[in-house]
Amino acid sequence: MFTYTCEQVTAENEEDTRASENPQGEVQQQNAALAKVTTETTERALDANKAKAAITKLTITAKQKPPTVAERIKALSSVQVKTEHIDLIANEFDIRRDIAELTLREHNGDAVAAMRALLAQ
Repeated sequence: MFTYTCEQVTAENEEDTRASENPQGEVQQQNAALAKVTTETTERALDANKAKAAITKLTITAKQKPPTVAERIKALSSVQVKTEHIDLIANEFDIRRDIAELTLREHNGDAVAAMRALLAQ
């Protein structure tokens, strides 16, 4: 019922011969394609995991309430600051002593960090 011409049979035989001549090359191409798909899938999974972790962290941070003014004052009042540092910052930046003291306390008494913060403002 099926009729083939001599040319069709010859062409099919040539294709079969070519395929059987270089099966290793095809296998290597298929392995490379599979490795690429696997790598892309893994990278997407890692990106998705990073996104989930970031969202979780943001959610936890958003649920935490900020400290009240009284809690902040209490925490800052426990920080030891030197009067020399207060005077130095107040004079060099031409600001009030209470602002210099607050800035120092916010930076745990670190005069250099306090000055950098004032410069950044």
